[in-house]
Amino acid sequence: MLKRFAFLLLCCSFTLRADWNQALLAYEQQDYNTARLHFSELVKVGNANAMFSLAAMYFNGEGQDADKVQAAALFKLAADFGHADATALAAQLGASLQPAEQTNYAQMVQQWQQQVMVPAGPAMLTRPSVATAAQPIRRVEPRYPVDAARRGQSGYVKMHYRVDEQGRVTDITVLDAYPQQLFIKEALKALQSWRYSSGSPQLTVTELSFTLEIPGQARLNIPRLEQALFQSKLWDLAVAGSAEHQLILSQLLRHLVTQGAHHFIIDPVLPLTAPDLNLLQPELTVKADFTTIAQQTLVTVDPSGVITTAEADPALIGKQLSGVKTAGQFLLEPRIVNTKAEVFVQPALTVSRAWSADYWLEQAARNGQIDAQRNLAATDQHWLNYLLAKQDPVAISWQATGLLAQHNH
Repeated sequence: MLKRFAFLLLCCSFTLRADWNQALLAYEQQDYNTARLHFSELVKVGNANAMFSLAAMYFNGEGQDADKVQAAALFKLAADFGHADATALAAQLGASLQPAEQTNYAQMVQQWQQQVMVPAGPAMLTRPSVATAAQPIRRVEPRYPVDAARRGQSGYVKMHYRVDEQGRVTDITVLDAYPQQLFIKEALKALQSWRYSSGSPQLTVTELSFTLEIPGQARLNIPRLEQALFQSKLWDLAVAGSAEHQLILSQLLRHLVTQGAHHFIIDPVLPLTAPDLNLLQPELTVKADFTTIAQQTLVTVDPSGVITTAEADPALIGKQLSGVKTAGQFLLEPRIVNTKAEVFVQPALTVSRAWSADYWLEQAARNGQIDAQRNLAATDQHWLNYLLAKQDPVAISWQATGLLAQHNH
């Protein structure tokens, strides 16, 4: 019964994640050796579905002799990484092991745990050079491309780069950009003009946003978002496990954030359901009746716009936001516009991980998407270590320039 149940769950997993690249294709073609190799590689980046699938292969004896001890160890690992169906199977199979097998089982669990190079969840190990990055002493803002302005397009470019001994920006790598190619040229040109204090070589990351404010026009094109997410099947394919579509979805969601229309508060407990784009409209024009705040602050207001709570700055309680229609939460951010201090106000929405660009980027990386892995490796030592172990040329170049910066310093 357990064998049949495990096999059915494995098949369901494949149905939901039909584009698991080469691993699933190999399994469907009964090329079990290739499938096992790919699943084993995905285990290293904390892919719970790969752990579960590999466990089922060991249990069913697909491509090798059946090994219920290995299967139990992998079901246990998948359960630890949050696979919903693995917990009961791990407990049931573990309880069926003989005393001699129990010792072997404990050793195998430890061996598989040691193979995982990227831990479960957002347990990011920040790269020291990125965590202590200095601010530029001269920052040049990018020019808005004429074609993009005419079409009313906006976006962002995220880049990894080295600051040399003279404070110049070198060795730039584009980590992410939306839309692809549209803003990269101007972003690179601007970043190359930045200057830092001399004598402090470092590796760091920055993201440049391109936002076009047109009076009387909404910042978000909801029908276009609806088409991109649902009519083009982007959401369905991302949920099904396609790493490429998960990366594209993360870019689209990050684009929403860069437009500044809303601030998302991600609640991991909420179910992963399709984003309701109706939450994004109508866009509110809310302004603060004051011009300075000490730091970015999440506030709660009553229906008249009076601030009733302020997480980081209690002195704001009792102050007023104009344009508020109902009670709710808003993110306040200090900004300098044309040398004048202003308070930027965004409505705050509590939503599920479906709205989180970081969540989908992580899913794409754990499903083997190399651009997503490099994006995370730019700031996360776990991912960098994994790519270095895989001898990824981009990661090796970062490592080399980092060592050069340390040597010069």
